[in-house]
Amino acid sequence: MIETAGRAGSLERSSGYSKLLAAAPSSALAHVYTRPASSAGQTTGAEASSGLLSLLAGSREANISLVPASSSSGTAGSLTIDADTLASASAGGGSGGLLATDPEGAKALSELPGGSWLAIGLGHLSTTIDQDVQGLQSLTSLASTLGGAGPESTAGLSLTGLLQGLLAPLGVLGADTPAAKKAFASWMGSGGVFASGASLLELKGAVVISSKDPALSRAAVQELSAELRKAGGSVSPARIAGTEAAAAARLEGLPVVLDIAAGRTSAGQAKFVIGIGEASVQAALDPPSTMADSVPTEAAKSALGEGTQPSMILDLPTLLSLLEGVGLTEAPSISKFIPYLRSVTTLAGGGHSLGGEVERFKLVLGLQ
Repeated sequence: MIETAGRAGSLERSSGYSKLLAAAPSSALAHVYTRPASSAGQTTGAEASSGLLSLLAGSREANISLVPASSSSGTAGSLTIDADTLASASAGGGSGGLLATDPEGAKALSELPGGSWLAIGLGHLSTTIDQDVQGLQSLTSLASTLGGAGPESTAGLSLTGLLQGLLAPLGVLGADTPAAKKAFASWMGSGGVFASGASLLELKGAVVISSKDPALSRAAVQELSAELRKAGGSVSPARIAGTEAAAAARLEGLPVVLDIAAGRTSAGQAKFVIGIGEASVQAALDPPSTMADSVPTEAAKSALGEGTQPSMILDLPTLLSLLEGVGLTEAPSISKFIPYLRSVTTLAGGGHSLGGEVERFKLVLGLQ
């Protein structure tokens, strides 16, 4: 037992812990409870919104339980993680974290291009993007620490370099400064991340953010370009069919061009896109089909059960195949995890309310 810094009493006398424990599945093999420092009246800021648990749970108290398949869905070949959190008191569900039960996240996923092997929906980014980006940055740092320095792939790539390059634009968008909040967060609605294509030649991927103010999101293309230049990137104007403003960025660690664009969907919805090449931007703005009624989405709904709408879908074999294509599965930062990752087929996530201020986000891992 580790005594708390403030010599507080037992967790059993914590109302939040008691509520979460009462809602937890009785057959859990293990569980992890977390209460961010900001909600406990301790240090706030970066310390309170960094790390893996912050990436998952945001600024909420959470109890994360590992549940065997036989007691959750009765289906062999799967493992369930139930993440129970206390509902945010703030309006609009702006509590951050990938495990948010915000229905806007599920809606954002449904609008992403059909056939995506990675699809993540995030709601109300105007109030959560800084927390989400800080959590992703902490996760990247953790992956680098676990893997060590080590050699790069045979293609001269490193997983850490790729992640840092992809996160660079998001770091600018999610900077916790008044200027960044005015230039970027102020116009953001819900958002999504997708990747599709079974080979490197077919690969498409993008971050897609709905805009509540088309004029501001168009201006954000130049604002983001300027910040990336200051950070050492090479950015030039671009022309992409179907967009109203666009720029092409070459960033350290990335072997591909990131296209930054503002445009509208066929329904007239303004979107801001950061995509891997022009084809990714066009797929984000005008997909031939969407995830709404796709086979992966229907499979995720079935796996999650309880009427839960998915806000996270991942096909692990496709991801590993792409990493293997550039030799990254042999990199120290990931090679030690490959045997475990190969045993996972799919990952589906989505949330719903349990009532009594408690919300549950379920993660179901399909196993070989």
